[in-house]
Amino acid sequence: MGTLSQTLSIIFLSLSVCLGSSLAQEPSPELKSQYDKAFGAMMADLANPELSFQFVKVAIEVGDLRGAIAALERILLINPGLANIQLELGVLYLRVGNAELAQDYLRKAIRAPGIPDAVRSRAERFLLLAEAGVTRHLFTSTLYLGGRYDSNANAAPASRGVLAGGQSAVLDEGDTGRDDFSLVGVGNFRYLYVLADQARTEIETNFFFVSQRYARSHEIDLGSINGDVGPRFYLGPVLNPDLSIRPFVSTSYLWLGDEHFLATYGGGVDLRKFFSSTLYGDARLSVAQQDYQDSSLRPTVSDRTGPLLALDGTLHYQFRPATRVSGGLLFSRRFSRESFESFYDGGFAVALTQNYLDPFKWTEFDWSSSLSIGFSYSSYDQPDPAVDPNVRRKDPRTNIIFANNMRLTEALTLIVTAQHTINNSNLPNFKYTNTAGSIGLAYRY
Repeated sequence: MGTLSQTLSIIFLSLSVCLGSSLAQEPSPELKSQYDKAFGAMMADLANPELSFQFVKVAIEVGDLRGAIAALERILLINPGLANIQLELGVLYLRVGNAELAQDYLRKAIRAPGIPDAVRSRAERFLLLAEAGVTRHLFTSTLYLGGRYDSNANAAPASRGVLAGGQSAVLDEGDTGRDDFSLVGVGNFRYLYVLADQARTEIETNFFFVSQRYARSHEIDLGSINGDVGPRFYLGPVLNPDLSIRPFVSTSYLWLGDEHFLATYGGGVDLRKFFSSTLYGDARLSVAQQDYQDSSLRPTVSDRTGPLLALDGTLHYQFRPATRVSGGLLFSRRFSRESFESFYDGGFAVALTQNYLDPFKWTEFDWSSSLSIGFSYSSYDQPDPAVDPNVRRKDPRTNIIFANNMRLTEALTLIVTAQHTINNSNLPNFKYTNTAGSIGLAYRY
């Protein structure tokens, strides 16, 4: 019965494509040729989501919105949990005037785990636009609770042999790297308020907290709160703006080992650009004053106090309906009170994310797996005389992360991650490796 229903749905949607294509405006000859070719390939293999995906990109370009909608609906018949497809359906239904269906798809996209923040923000923006006249407010949140294991929780060297004042020294056994378990809690909250009926400007407020408590290493128990607020300005067509700019002010506070550790305040600007429905990116520039506070556990940490300049950018490409590749660059510069704590840091990361149907058929929702590899390099301005007065610290660092999102319900996701970090410092005091694993539940509201 399910197979017959799916077959009938595909036939109906195929007729919708044909009808939609006849209603589109006449495109240029070159674009019409591309459209006809993509349409013919799709109709020759209606069960192939990749061919439908390629047709959608051309159909939107020529203005055949209803044909694109029908093709996207067919993709969801094959894999009903693809958030990027749900988002595009929401946008297209809004553009053809069906606000009710647009809201339904956009809400589903917002609740999906593991999607880029640019995509989630775009879905939130269009949801507010679809609800124009009903509400100007949108509140979303994610709560996470899980357990984590680290083979080197305190990020300390495995060997007791270190340097002190340029001379060989021996660490106490308890100060070397040690494994530990921790309980991790995370909360992420976003509030949007639209200033105008056409949703050209909105106020975006974000609040984020983290708490991590270790079984034995209580001196590195962590707690932090972060917040930022600022207007987001949308540029481009009213129903499909492709660029947004958001200046913001931000602040944060961090406790380490239940002692005051770091307070920051500053601001910056972030940009999000959609080059197409499959290629998009974001960039962020921020400047913050970092005030480190000495404590009984860390009596000289205030040497790090000073401004931090940070710049990062990420580009995402959805080259298949269920496959996304991402790449990013980052740069930061800290100007500390003591020059041996000032540094430059730069790096890059690449990631591959794959969505797929639940292989065990436990749920009706899709799962996703991602693999990311990142490399960064930190170079300090001057040698630290307490470590080695003649050698500046340089830290090449490699991070490999595998994450699996197993969606149990529309709002609840089981997240399993594995991570390996190699900090190959030129000074033995800072050279370490860490292998970590975590499992937890995330609830998105």
